[in-house]
Amino acid sequence: KLRRSSLRLLRRRVGIVPQDLCLLEDRSAHLNVVLPLEIDGIPRSISSVRAAQVLALLGLEAKAALPVNCLSMSDRQRLAVARALVREPELLIADQPTSAQDAEGAELVCGAIAAAAARGAACLVLGRDPALRVIAEREGWRQLGLVRGTLRPRSEIALEGMALDDLLVDFRDEQLGLV
Repeated sequence: KLRRSSLRLLRRRVGIVPQDLCLLEDRSAHLNVVLPLEIDGIPRSISSVRAAQVLALLGLEAKAALPVNCLSMSDRQRLAVARALVREPELLIADQPTSAQDAEGAELVCGAIAAAAARGAACLVLGRDPALRVIAEREGWRQLGLVRGTLRPRSEIALEGMALDDLLVDFRDEQLGLV
């Protein structure tokens, strides 16, 4: 029930990396990242510099001029992360941000997320990618698991003697009626 102007202000404070990425295929990588700043009315001179910084953070500086449809899936995924971070949001929500990444790409994505968190952003990262979980463990990120509709600390899940992957398989089987 927010007014249109309040909703616009809220959107500027939230960065979202959707699982389906929602990139503009006919635009270059750089123009995809600049788009949120253009919407905000930020001058092009400032938005271009900020976009270049975020693209470099995610290892995409050499591909900035390429159209999105010429990028690999891992590049596109990192591009979606760059677009979510370009506004320096107070809240970042990322759905499966490393699912198409190799180890190096996962490090870049997680490094960018960690930098946002260090800047003060609240970061919610959803994922089942083993590389993401390894990095989260190494960095000391708080990890939760969704078990039968309840979010629980991963440490509680481990105390039950089951690995997180076992619980995910059990939950999937339960949802499909295989249990």
